[in-house]
Amino acid sequence: MRTETMRPDPAGVPEQAVPDGQPTREDRIRTAVRRSDAGFSLVSVLVALILLSVGVLSVSNVLTQSLAMQTIGSQRNQAIYIAQTMMEEIRGMDPLTITAVPLQRVDESGQPDASGVYTREVTLSAHGSNLVGVTVIVTAPRTNPIRLTTWVYDGAF
Repeated sequence: MRTETMRPDPAGVPEQAVPDGQPTREDRIRTAVRRSDAGFSLVSVLVALILLSVGVLSVSNVLTQSLAMQTIGSQRNQAIYIAQTMMEEIRGMDPLTITAVPLQRVDESGQPDASGVYTREVTLSAHGSNLVGVTVIVTAPRTNPIRLTTWVYDGAF
């Protein structure tokens, strides 16, 4: 046994008898409105893509900068190693045989090499009659020069 109810029509059309369980015109309109609101609009998708791309570009910029800083730090550490090695060689020498070394290119191990990316120089400065200041200066690409200084007593009277 089927019952019918009277439902009002929003368009102003007189009420019609609609079997129970069957959608009315009003129900169909509400469903259509809900379906159109259910998805994302093109503008909201574009805004989301722009925000995502700005975030990705920011992260890639940070990664690039950190890689550059890591390279500079590595080169600086290598320059410190070269300077320390030369300073230890000088400390092991007889104080009377220490001489200045003009600017020269060296490789990563501190050996003279015309195509080396590092430069090394040893300067001497007299301080009094028996005291000599020895400075080792090593320069790496894109960094400030590394300067190590020591004082040597030459023992001569």
